[in-house]
Order: sequence, then structure tokens, then C-alpha cells
Amino acid sequence: MAKRRLEKDAKKYSSECAYCGASVPGDAMRCPHCKKWYSTAKKLMAVAVVLVVVSSGMGYLAYTYYNGGHAPFLGNLFNPGGGGDVTPSATKQYMVITTSLGQIKIFMDTARAPVTAGHMISLVNAGTLNAGAFYRAEPGFVIQGGLQTGAAANVAWENTGLKNTKYTISMARSDKPDGSDGLAGGTGSSEFFINLADNTDGSITNLDGYTYSYVVFGAVTSGTGVIDQIAAMQTTDQGGIKILNSPISFQSVRIVTE
Repeated sequence: MAKRRLEKDAKKYSSECAYCGASVPGDAMRCPHCKKWYSTAKKLMAVAVVLVVVSSGMGYLAYTYYNGGHAPFLGNLFNPGGGGDVTPSATKQYMVITTSLGQIKIFMDTARAPVTAGHMISLVNAGTLNAGAFYRAEPGFVIQGGLQTGAAANVAWENTGLKNTKYTISMARSDKPDGSDGLAGGTGSSEFFINLADNTDGSITNLDGYTYSYVVFGAVTSGTGVIDQIAAMQTTDQGGIKILNSPISFQSVRIVTE
């Protein structure tokens, strides 16, 4: 009896599929034969979509409210080249030394060596270094140049953290007669040297191991061939220092910005 009642109830609440004509139980959301969704199910799905959209919109409004009423800016997260308030990269300054052998271009690290690089840039802009020259060459160590007359003021020592690696440029300075540096950190003026090797910790020519290390303020970006030519020129030993027999004069020294 119970079985018949169930079958009767099922038939009572069943309906005909509008797509294939098959009998569909009253509680079904889709036809078991053709798998088509009924209009009731479609309506429910549409309502669900609307609810998702509305909730997303409410979330967005809440976000903008709690962020001062402004929508989040996403442009440059996915398109760095597109509009928006983009901070331009800082321009770089280079010291260009022109000699009879060619040009040497040196990046001036004003970010990490602001005092020393700024000092040298000031000398160049004032025309002071135009009378300078490369006068010392120590193969495998350094070439040294600048203005030897002492016409420029001294520059304070600064701890840049930069190392005396190959083709970096550093400020020349005085040492005590006993070889210690003492307070020699503030004796740099208008002379500099370019490293021909890594004169760093672990080398026998370590220039970073002093209390006041030799201050690196830039690095050569082009003209290393010119530097190597100068390093190979003939020299005469003068008190343990190899002085070029024919110094290489600076034809011009200028600062360029890129």
C-alpha cells in the first residue's frame, strides 16, 4: 500500500519535459533524460549570479569608504609604462676624461658617495681638472692622475661601503710616514686613481683594510682600453712610486648627465 502511495504521489507531482517530452519528477531541477535545466532552476541560478555581483559591489564600496573614498590605483602594477604618478628614475652623472689616447667615461656614484663624488663634480664643473694628467702607472695595481698642485680644498672622508675593485675610481690621499693612515681620511683633494685589479680584502694590495679606507666614488663604464694603455707605458721609479716618463695630459674633463 505504501509503495503504491509513493508511486501515485510521484506521478501526481511529476511533469512533462518541455524539451524531450519525458516524465520528470516534481522535485527535479533538470530532466533525467535530456539533462536540460528547468526554468525554475535557471531562475535560481540567475538569482545566485545577481547576489554574487551585488555582494562584490558592496565589498568594493566598503573598501573605498575605508580608504578615504578613493578606489585603489592598479595601473602601474600591471603596466609600468602606463600613466599614473610614477617617480622617474634619477639621472646619472658621468665624468668624461679626454686624452690623446681616447676617452674614459666614469660613473659618479652620488648616491653612495655623495661627499666625494660631489667634490669631484664641483672641481670638474669649475674647470680645475682641465690642467690635470695621468702621471703614475703601477701595472696590476693602479694608475693615478688629477691635479698635483694642491690648488683644490680637501674633502672630508666618508664611509661609502664601496670596495676598491677593478676599474673603480677612488680618491687619492696622504698617509703617515710609518704607513698607518691615522687621520689621513680628510687629506683627499684633487687627485684620484683607477684600480687595475681587485685591491680588496684578501689581496696583497688591499686598499680597503685601513681605518680610513680609500674612498671609492665611481666606476669606469667605457675606456678601459685607454686605461690599460696608460698602465703599460714606460715609467721611472721615484721613491718606490712608478712615475710615467710621458704623463698623459687631460685635454678636457667634463660632466655629462644621462
